[in-house]
Amino acid sequence: QTIEKRLAAGHYADLGALHADLVLMFDNATTFNEVGSLIHEDAKTLKKALQKEYSKAAKAAKRVTQTPAKPSSEAEPEQLRAAQMAVVSAVKAAQGDDGRLLYEPFE
Repeated sequence: QTIEKRLAAGHYADLGALHADLVLMFDNATTFNEVGSLIHEDAKTLKKALQKEYSKAAKAAKRVTQTPAKPSSEAEPEQLRAAQMAVVSAVKAAQGDDGRLLYEPFE
């Protein structure tokens, strides 16, 4: 299944699991494509966008889960879903230095 299908099916129990799959995808793209190739460079840019948004989402989720009334390590399902969608949306919106959109769905 694709990451998007897994996300839609609720496969990811936490933000870290989604992050791990996305990192694996970008690492594979840099590992198996020639250094300097468009795919290699785009994967590096997309991974940077992922790391930036993931960091923000993880901090926000931590603030939500560490309220005095509810000390928990996991966000509520709706908060988790919102955080996951924010991460995926940021990756999809990433642009290269030339201004082109880097996300293209692979069907």
